[in-house]
Formats: sequence, structure tokens, C-alpha cells
Amino acid sequence: MNLNSNDKLIVEVSGTKYVFNFQKVHSKPTTKLGRIAEKINQNGNDLETEVTFDRPAIVFEAIHSYYQTGILHIPTNICPIAFKQELEFWEIEPCELTGCCLCKYISALDEFETTKKNKSKNNKI
Repeated sequence: MNLNSNDKLIVEVSGTKYVFNFQKVHSKPTTKLGRIAEKINQNGNDLETEVTFDRPAIVFEAIHSYYQTGILHIPTNICPIAFKQELEFWEIEPCELTGCCLCKYISALDEFETTKKNKSKNNKI
């Protein structure tokens, strides 16, 4: 299948449909959507394909924006730990985060690990 700029991938997340440029998704082959796009491309499926996921739509807004712009930010109203789980699900590397959000992300993970260790120590006493 030859990809062109009109090819679309429609991703439904918790009842909300997001339209992606197929070429942009296909250009990120190590991500979940990139692998799906490659499989669709290999199978020669229709140029407008729809896939569905039961994931938090509010977090997916940032994922959608990443495929549109190539820039990945953590939404201000989303816990960085919850965002980490979504990055893992969508198979997007944290290094794709912009500098401002990568610092916030690393700081939140460090704080989470420290809190977890402290709780573990307190439970042993």
C-alpha cells in the first residue's frame, strides 16, 4: 500500500474518536500506533481504518497532539505517574517528552519512589 497525505487512522478512545494522519503515525514505528499502522500498511487495509481502545481519553489528548506535532507534553491536570502508565501502554519513550515536562516527569518519579521506600520502611517497624 502506498501511503499518501489523505490516508487516515481513526482511533477511538473511551468513546471519543481521534483522526490521525496515517503517514505521521507510520513514521513512529516503535510506538503502539506506529506498529498498528505498519500492520495495516502490510495488510493493505482500507485507507481509513478505525481501532478502539478503552483508555483514559483525557490523557490521550496529549498522545494525539504528539502524533500531530511531534511535541509531547504532560497535561497540567494529569498525575505524572498516571501519564507514565499511558506512555508505557502506547509504547512511547519518556525521552520524547519536551524538556520542561521531562524534568517534571523525572522529579515526580523520584518523589514517588522515595515515598514508596519510606512507606515500606515504616511498615517494617
